[in-house]
Amino acid sequence: MPIDDYPPEKWEEYWAFITERGRKTSDLINIREIARYEQTETLTGQVWYGANNQVKQYGWRRVYPFGAIAPGATLAVPHGLTGVSRYTHINGTAVTATDSRPVPNTSVVAANQGVAINVGAANISITNGAAAPAITSGVVVLEYLK
Repeated sequence: MPIDDYPPEKWEEYWAFITERGRKTSDLINIREIARYEQTETLTGQVWYGANNQVKQYGWRRVYPFGAIAPGATLAVPHGLTGVSRYTHINGTAVTATDSRPVPNTSVVAANQGVAINVGAANISITNGAAAPAITSGVVVLEYLK
């Protein structure tokens, strides 16, 4: 909102001015993403188009820490989510003895050096490539619509 948005001099126009200024202020405050990464379901502040573009859907986020995954192994992490209509972001990071890497992660050297992630009806499955270093810990972030 411009800082030189001065109220009108005529009292009759003042109510319309205040109403419009309040709407603009509300829009500016509310149109932002909320950067909270919790282990409980949290609103993200994201607003997504709906089926008919009239009804909007709100984004939700939940974070899942996980432990060690040996090379070639898959870890199943129960997510406990219900009522999800679509996942909008599935990502995270993994820590190895030598580095930190994104999840999912692909290798330019060989496919068996990457880290894959999939979300099923009950679990998040994280698969460490057979030639990848052992993962010591990590975190998965799921963002979704209901």
